[in-house]
Amino acid sequence: MSKMSLAVVSTLGLLVIIHAVGGMQLEPKQPSKRCECYADTNQPINKKFFKKIDIYLPRSYCEKMEILVTLKNGKIVCIDPYAQWFAGVLNIIEEKKKANQKKTAKLLDIPE
Repeated sequence: MSKMSLAVVSTLGLLVIIHAVGGMQLEPKQPSKRCECYADTNQPINKKFFKKIDIYLPRSYCEKMEILVTLKNGKIVCIDPYAQWFAGVLNIIEEKKKANQKKTAKLLDIPE
């Protein structure tokens, strides 16, 4: 074999090995648990766009508290847990829940 064809065969062999290894899954099949948020936002978002709020306290695999807001358009936004505007939103939501509970309690009260 000439030096040129040996180089071509070696290069092709190396490419085949790289492709085979690159296609393999090197991580375990079960997804590992980790933090959901990589970046938080401090930008205020109008609560009328909120669909759902998930609050995760620090866990063994994630040291920080995380707030994930699912918007009505399906986008998920991570909110800085220390954002002052969000604390105000949580207070408003909590007050509405309390007011609704009182209304429900009055409806359930049976007059004697």
